[in-house]
This record gives sequence, structure tokens and C-alpha cells, in this order.
Amino acid sequence: MGLPLSVGQALKFSAVGCAISGVLAFFLPTEYRSQGSAGKFIAEQIIFYIGSFVVILCWELSHHLHQVLHTKRFVFAPPKGSAAAETNPSEPLLATLEESTPKSLLQYLAYLDLCMVCENNVDTWRRAAFFEETGETYRRVIASCLRPLDQFTQKLAEGLESSSAEKPLQLADQLSSPTDRLAVLKLNESFHDSQLCAWCARIVASLTARSHKEDRFGVAQLSGSNAAVISTLLSTLLAVETLMGKKTNIQNAHFMGPAGIKWATMNTGRRVSTSGAMGKIRGSPLYAKAYSLADVLKTSIYCIVSAFHNEMLNSGKAGLLEKDWIISASICCMLLDLPFPEYAAADVPGNETDKLALVDFKSQITEDPLQVLASWNDSLHFCNWNGVACSLQIPPRVTGLNLTGRRLAGTISPHLGNLSFVSVLDLSQNSFRGWIPLELGNLGRLQTLNMSYNLLGGRVPANLSNCFSLRNLALDHNQLVGIVPPELGSLSRLITLYLGSNNLTGIVPSSLGNLTSMWELDMSYNYCEFPPSLYNLTSLDFISLSFNNLTGNLRSDIGLALPNLQRIWLAYNFFTGPIPESFSNASNLYNIDLIHNNFTGKVPLSLAKLDLQVLNMGYNRLGRGEPDDLDFITALTNCSNLNMLHFGDNRFGGILPVSIANLSTELTELYLEGNFISGSIPREISNLQNLNTLYMNFNYLNGTIPDSLGSLPNLARVVLASNQLTGKIPSSFGNMTSLLWLFLFDNRLEGGIPLSLTNWTIPNLARLSTLSYLDLSINNLSGRIPDFLATLPSLLYLNLSFNNLEGEVPSEGVFLNASATDIHENPKLCGRITELNLTACPEKEPPRTQRKHGRKALKLILAIVLPVSFAALCLFLLLICWVQKRRKVPRILSSSRSLNFFPKISYEELLNATDGFSSANLIGSGSFGTVYKGTLSSDETLVAVKVLNLRQKGAFKSFIAECQALRNIRHNNLVKVITACSSTDFHGNDFKALVYQFMPNGSLDKWLHPEEERQWHNHLTILQRIDIATDVAAALNYLHHQCQTPVIHCDLKPQNVLLDHDLTAHVGDFGLARLLPKFNMKENANQLSSLGIMGTIGYAAPEYGMGVKPSILGDVYSFGILLLEIFTGKRPTDNLFTENLSLHLFVKMAVPERVTEILDKSALCEEVTGNAETWKEVWSYLTSEQRENLIYILQIGVACSSESPRDRMTMRQVYQELSMIRDTFLDNEMKEVQKKTSSSRSIESVDAV
Repeated sequence: MGLPLSVGQALKFSAVGCAISGVLAFFLPTEYRSQGSAGKFIAEQIIFYIGSFVVILCWELSHHLHQVLHTKRFVFAPPKGSAAAETNPSEPLLATLEESTPKSLLQYLAYLDLCMVCENNVDTWRRAAFFEETGETYRRVIASCLRPLDQFTQKLAEGLESSSAEKPLQLADQLSSPTDRLAVLKLNESFHDSQLCAWCARIVASLTARSHKEDRFGVAQLSGSNAAVISTLLSTLLAVETLMGKKTNIQNAHFMGPAGIKWATMNTGRRVSTSGAMGKIRGSPLYAKAYSLADVLKTSIYCIVSAFHNEMLNSGKAGLLEKDWIISASICCMLLDLPFPEYAAADVPGNETDKLALVDFKSQITEDPLQVLASWNDSLHFCNWNGVACSLQIPPRVTGLNLTGRRLAGTISPHLGNLSFVSVLDLSQNSFRGWIPLELGNLGRLQTLNMSYNLLGGRVPANLSNCFSLRNLALDHNQLVGIVPPELGSLSRLITLYLGSNNLTGIVPSSLGNLTSMWELDMSYNYCEFPPSLYNLTSLDFISLSFNNLTGNLRSDIGLALPNLQRIWLAYNFFTGPIPESFSNASNLYNIDLIHNNFTGKVPLSLAKLDLQVLNMGYNRLGRGEPDDLDFITALTNCSNLNMLHFGDNRFGGILPVSIANLSTELTELYLEGNFISGSIPREISNLQNLNTLYMNFNYLNGTIPDSLGSLPNLARVVLASNQLTGKIPSSFGNMTSLLWLFLFDNRLEGGIPLSLTNWTIPNLARLSTLSYLDLSINNLSGRIPDFLATLPSLLYLNLSFNNLEGEVPSEGVFLNASATDIHENPKLCGRITELNLTACPEKEPPRTQRKHGRKALKLILAIVLPVSFAALCLFLLLICWVQKRRKVPRILSSSRSLNFFPKISYEELLNATDGFSSANLIGSGSFGTVYKGTLSSDETLVAVKVLNLRQKGAFKSFIAECQALRNIRHNNLVKVITACSSTDFHGNDFKALVYQFMPNGSLDKWLHPEEERQWHNHLTILQRIDIATDVAAALNYLHHQCQTPVIHCDLKPQNVLLDHDLTAHVGDFGLARLLPKFNMKENANQLSSLGIMGTIGYAAPEYGMGVKPSILGDVYSFGILLLEIFTGKRPTDNLFTENLSLHLFVKMAVPERVTEILDKSALCEEVTGNAETWKEVWSYLTSEQRENLIYILQIGVACSSESPRDRMTMRQVYQELSMIRDTFLDNEMKEVQKKTSSSRSIESVDAV
């Protein structure tokens, strides 16, 4: 087998080793050389050669044997494609079968190889060679396989003849003669080759059955092999069944085999004795071997019968062809009760039950777009129906039903419970509705039940516990309700349990802790609580409890209790406390997902002991804003397979370590946004060559953007927005041909947009231009807009607003889509696109005129420069005096620089704009002033004019506060200040007013409480409420985390949220706003103030009542109350709320079970929710994901309005959450409805997370 090759290798390597040792001997120092004659040296070399030969030979043989045992197969064939393979590929196999020593390992491997070729679709080119035209190869193969069967039958016959069958029965039952013992020995000896006989039977049966379709030349029929196969198989089967004590009557034995059957009972009426040797084998290992071989022989005969059953039926009248093998096979089947496929089910009751169960299952199917069940009819045996698998026993029984992903719809028939032999039932990824049939609990042999990804409702059947063989249970992604049945804890063989993405509630039964063999547990996306007994599942390697609203701390010894963990997913819960150090004890743990929880403290450095691939701990409260918060990054450099690291939106402080560039080169995603990280981006970050996604936004990073980023070929998403980055945009960004998103807004970048970015468009525009989102807003960029931006075919969103760009705006590409392009606040831009509100560009002068103007300009410059140079000498003496005078004048806060951007307006203009501040134009009034609607005469612009009541105490301070707050902040969700007026009226009284952009849809308060405003008849839909909440969150996120000097609004309430024509929300009224020039995340919560209570009763944070200074967490409280009011329609000052009940507690007690009782009924817009009149009806209309999101919105409101500031979320986290929820709703059916109910909204920003 492998001996010649092994010997050759051993000779070669031992000779090389001997030669090397001989050469090295001459270079050894004298003291180490062997002392003796040359003969002794040669003898040592010979011994070394022989020893090395033996060692290498043993190694080669062991290696070869290991390969054979590992693959369980040795291939006796020339390489495919070689000359030998083309001429006679079967010769090596046939030579081995015919010439090898009987019962040798080589012969066994040859028969196994032949069985693999005949039974399976491996090496089909070899099997095709068996049916070559002469038929010689086929004849040799059949003869080689029938020979062991004939020898086995002969030995078995001899053993049966030598038994004490002729003894009187009474004596034989009492005595055990030496003859009996000898017979038993002979019978045992004959079964030594039972495995080889089984292979041979399978080989000849497979070849005979396949000859029906693959034998083009008819060599199987012409050579007489088919008749020999049938007779030999039958002979062997009769001999085995006689040994087993079965009564067999044969009327026609002429086809029973070449040697004849002496021991067959020829209709003589004589009783076949089962006493003596034959009686003793029942229940013994010999009987088990006989039973197994008989099963193989019956299956082999049935395989042939199934292939030729049509010919066998049609030959029923061919009396003259009595010796034909087909007729003989028919007789064999009748003698052995082997049913034809046409009447098998009719003869066997159990078989008929399986068919009827499948037929009833089909009758419950209402949709079959792929026509999967079209074959389920009487033209085929049910074992050949699509998705049905049957056993090889006679009669065949259904053992598997696999219809996964066939797009079927309907209900599941309870008759499936009659498939008593089924072990696999897989109906996943379809659209089945209704309930899971209780009758499935009758399937005692069921091992795998998979009904995931359907629309099944109801409860999990408790009687599934009767399926004691169940190993895999998957019911996830359905609409199941109720509790997890405690009875499932009795399924001791269960290794996977998937119940995620349902609506299960209650406490998971502690009995599940008994399933100590379980490997995988998925209970995510439910509303369950989990008992401590889950820590008993020591075999778990995967656990997912995400999206369950779980609270509390993880056990500190979780890694010790679950030592086999490989993946742990606990995302979107409310876990608190530190990340357990004991995770490092689960040495196989490679995937940790803890995103969106309330974990605190530092990241354990011991995690570096694990071979992590995914570490997702974003959106928590990790870190303390201290310099050593990021030490874990250096430790994680030991994780060489790390491909995803997310620690964004936490509280990490400190300087970004250079070691971040030493993370695994396998890293593809890196998220560290939303922290308090400072320092610069290291140039060495280019070491992360596989990086695809990089999020560093919303931090305090400074310095320049390293040009080495452009050397990352796979980088597709770069988000560096809202930092303090300076310098120019690196031209190397043009090398990132895979780039999809580039967000650099809200930094201090300057210079122009690098023209090297045009590399994205050449030479192959379709291949290289992948950029979809580009945001460079709120920087100091200058120069022209490059024309190549208009030619990028994939560009969907472009924001260049709030820069110093100039020149003509391109008039093609993305610029034609005003809703996807934002270039406002670039006053020097011009162009021809009216939708972008651009001024027309001046016509270019001809070259001759330009030269003429150039000469005039030169003369003018000379005329100015000479006198100025002379005057400079005189002014130098005055410079010192001017500086001294400037030092003596106190510094006064001036807004002149920013006011240069605002047009001047007089009292008279405002008086005329509002028709003399007419009551007809009165919009509303507040603590410090009155708001009027007006029209500016200069450009007929509708505005809102807020006139300050300076007699009111604090009004002047309110005016100054609002000017200071609004002069440098710019955001689409803040009310735009057009200008301010600080003058006197016609009576000489001080007059101060602020002019805002007019909001035609008024305040949010009028929409939430229309009963108080009779003229208001419209109601806000679910989607509109989510949009408004997200808009307000975006504004507060900008004020708190993106402004250079954070701004606290201090008076957030529905009256101060204004809606424009398409219901986009804008936050206004900054009269109580406070600036935090030295903002510190650790401060503000415990500093006292001498000011009174800030804000409005019901919306003001409770700590303000105790004199605590205003903080951004106070705004978070106000937003939380506002969010709850938006979705419940109840004011915090409603009469419903007393001293013991607040809006916060009202919602907290109702979530999640009684959500439908508290949601605002005015949101039941028919356009969105159909004709539903109550939220309970709407609840069934919404998808499970939408229901979860509505619950989560209320939970966000509850979290934000917590009494303790430390328990509140940040607006950065809130904005991210609401943005994702809004995107989820827009991705569903309601997206089309929203398009009809509101005009297209301008894109403010693209949330990359």
C-alpha cells in the first residue's frame, strides 16, 4: 500500500543523514572526535545508517497510516487527468482486489474504496469506466464482490449443517454436545468477514441499480451479472435468516446461487430446528451481526427492486421469460415480503400513516411560490418527495422533513405528530402562522426541531419535554408569548436551545439549570428574567441574553462558573457594575458583546489573556475621565486575532496612546467615538492594514490628520467629526479607493479640498468612485468647490456648509439634489441652481479688459504704498502710546465680530414689519417678552420678532444670555437668529428685540395638546413624533458635546420647540441659557448656585430646587420629561399626577407590559395605523421590532428623567439611540406613509453608527 513509498523515503533521508554526519565528523574539535581506526568509524556510520533508516521508515509508515485512518479511505486510482486515468483507471483497484492477500488490510481498503465510488458521487469518472463497451471491467468488479458473498454463504451453510439439528428436540434442549460447540465456533468464524460482505452487497446493489441509467451499452444485462447479483444476494439472505431461526419456504430454488442451498427447507413440511447451536445465538453478539447483515442484504435487494420496479411490473405476463433475472427478482421480493414502491404503503400500516401525515401537512399549505410540494403526489413514492428523507429499513419510514427556506405559508398540521420515526423536522425560514402543534410531543425519536424565522404565535408547548431524544430546539424569530415551560428542563440531551426574538416573558425556569450538557443558549429579544441556576450550565460555549431589559451586576466569578464560554452576548440591557475580571478564566472566550448597558469602572487588563476576536463594550459608562483609562488598549495588543474593538460612547479620558497602532493587523473595525479622549491621531495607525471602519468623532482630539491614513487600502468609513483637528485635509485620502463615508465636520480644518481626491474618478470611474457620504461642514475650508465632486456617481450626501468656500458651484451630479446637498453659510459661493438659494455669478471679463484693469491696479497700488510707507514711520512713535492706552481700558465682551454676519435692523423696520406690534400678529408671550409675526420689507421674509419686556426683572440678562448663546452656534435643529435690534423706540425708551426665522407650524405644545387650541385639528403620527424627538436630541447633542463652549439650555419644554413647514423641530428661547467655558464632566452635579430655580416647573431638574448649578444633565432631565410627554400626551403638571405619582413614575410602572395603556391615542393616525381605534389594535399591526423600539423610547425617557443625575444618559447616547430607532421605522412599511404625510426633509447629518 504505502510500503514502497515509505521505504524509498527512508532510504533517501537516512543516506542524506549519514553523509551529513560523516562530513560533520571531520569538523568537530579533536577532543570530541571518536578515537579509533577507520574501520570503527565506518562501522559506526553503518549502525547510524541502519538506525536512521528504521526510525524514518516507522515514521513514514505511521504518517501514512494516520492519513488513511483520518480520511477512512485509500484511493486506488491514478491521478485524474493522467494518461492512465484516461485509458484504464480501474486497473489498480481490480489488481488489488484480485491479487492481494485475502483478508489483508490492503484488500479491505480496496473494497472500501470501491464502495465509496459506487454508492456516492465521488470520483464519478471512475464509476463511469466500469460500464465501458466491452463489459470486461464491470464483470471483473461484480465477480470480485460476489466471491466473498459466496464464500460466506458456503461457510455459513457448513456451520448450519454441523449443528445438532437432527437431535430430538427434547434432548437437544437439555444437552450441549461438543458438536454444538464446534458449530458455534464455525458460525462465529464465518461472520469474521461480515463487514466485508456488507460492503460487497452494497457495491453490487449500487452498481446494479445505477446500471439502469448509467449503463449505455447494456453490459450489466448482457454479461448476466444482474441475475448473478440477485441470486447471490438472495442466497446469502436466506442463509442468514435461517441462522436467525426464521421459517423460510422456497418453491423455486434454481436461481438461489451457483453452489445451491443444501440447508434450505424445500417445502417438505419438516420443521426447522432452532435448538442447539442456533438456539443459543439469540441475544448474542453473533445474532446482532446476523441481524445487521440481514438488514443490509434486504436493503440492497430493495435498492435493485426500486430501480427496476417498472420493468418488473411490465414483465408480469412474460411467462416465457421465466429465467430472466427481472422475473426472478420479482419472485424474490414476494418470497421475502419486500414491497414494491407502488404498493408498499398500502401493505404496511405504519408506512401508510407516514404518507397520510405528509398529505395532511400539504393540505394546510396556502402558499407555495417555488412549487416545492408539486412532487407530493402518487406519481412518486413519498420517500422521493421534496424535503422527505426515509430510512433504509423495510418498509421505509420517514426519518426527516426538511423544508427550510422554501417560502411556504400556512399552518403546521398536527398530523406531523404521527411521524413516529422522524428525527429531524426543519420548517425554518418560511411564513408558517398559527400555533406549534401539541402533537409534536409524541415524537420520541425527534432529535432536531427547527421552526425558527416564521410567524408562529401562542406558547411554547410544554409537552415537547416528551421528546426525550431532542438535542436541538430552535423556535427563535417568531411571535411566541408566555413563559418558558419548566418541563424543558427535563430534556437532558438538549445541547442547543434557541428561543430568541419572541415575546416571551417572566422568569426563565430554574430547571433549565439542569441541562448541564447544553452548548448554546439564545434567549435574546424577549422580556425575561434569568435565575441564578443558569450559572450551572458549565458546558455552555454560547449564550445570548441581549435585549431583555436585564438589570443588576454580573457575577464576579462568571468566568469560573462558565469555563467553556466562547461567545457571550449581553447587549442592550441595563447591567451595572464592573466588567468581571473572571472573564479571563474562560480561556476559549473570543467574542464579548456588552454594548448598550450601564457597566462602569475600568476595563480589566486581564482580558488581554484571551484570544479575543470581538470586544464590543460601546454605549456604557466605562471609564472615569482619568489618564489611565485607556491602559487596556496597550494590553489588548496581545490579542493577535482581534478584528473588532468598540469602546465608543463611554466616559474614557486620557490621551490616545500610540499603542493603538499596535493592535492586531486583523482589526477591521475600530470605534472610540463619544468619549473625552485627547491627544493626536498617531501616524503609526497605518499599521492597521485591514482597517475598514474608523470612528473617532465626538472627542477632543487635536493636531493634524496624519497623511498615513491614506495608505490604508481597505478603509471605507472614516468619521473624525466634532474634534479639534487642525491643518489641511491630507491629499493621500485620494488613495483610499474603497472609501464610502468621510465625515470631518465640526473641526478646525483649513485650506482647500485637495484636488488629489480626483484619484477616485480616474482611471476607472465605475471601479474607484465608491464615495457615498462626504461631510466637511463647520470648518475653515477655503477655495473653490472641486468639479470632480459633481462627477462622483455614488455620492448620495454632500455637506460643505459653514466654511469659507467661494466661486461657482457645479451644476450637475449631487448638486442637483438640494435635499442631499448642503452648502449654506458660504457667502462667497454663487451658481445657477435656484434650489440652493445661490446668487448669480458675475460674468467673466474678456482678457483685454482684464489686462487694462491690471495696469490701472498697479498704478493705484504704487500711489498708495509710497505715502503709507512714509506715514508708517510717523505712526511708529504713536504705537507705544496706543498700547499703553489699550491696557488701561477694561476688556468688554463684544460680539461685533460675529454680529458682522447679521444684517442691521432698526426699531422702525420692526415696527412696520409687525404692523405696529399689532395684536393680530401676536404669536405668543413668555416670561421676558412677547413674540410677533412680521414681514421684513427688504426681502418680504417672514420672521418672528421677540420683543423684550425690559421692565421685567431679568429681561436684559435674558437678552444678553441669548445673544451670547446664539452668536456662535449653528445647527439645523436650532431656531435660526436672523438679527438682533438694540436701540430706542420713538419715545426714547430702550428697545431690544431678537429676530428669528418664522416657524409656520408653531410650537410642539399646540400639536401635543390640540384640545387647548381649537384651531388645531391635525395630530402627530408615530413617525412624526420619533422625528421630532430625534431632532430635539440632535440639537441638545450639538449644544452639549459639539460646541467649542458647551451650552446649557435650562428651559427645554414643548413651548420652546418650534416646527417648520415640514414639521422639522427647532429648539429656541435661549433666554436662560448658560455657557460652560471650563466644562468638566465630573463637576456641575454638586455645585451650588445662588440663582433661583432654572426652567419651568415640571420640566426643571429636581436638583435645581436644591440650589445646584445648571448642568447639561439638567437639560437631559428636561428632555426625558419632554420625550415622555410626546408619546403619552400628558403634561408633567397634569391633574393625574400628585405628590406620590409623577409622569416619570407613571411611565416607569407601565413599561413594558402595559405600554398600550399609556401611549397617546391621538397618534392613532388612520394613514399609518389603519382603522385601529386603540393602541392594542395598533400593537398587532406593528412589527415586533417596531414594538420593541416604542418600548425602548419610553425607557430612554425614563432613564433621562431619573431623579439622580448620575443615572441619566448623555444626549450623545440619546441621539444615537433615537437615530437608530428612526432609521428602523423608516426601513419598514411606514416609510412610504411618512413620504406622503410630510414633504421631503433636508438631510441634517448622516448617523454613521
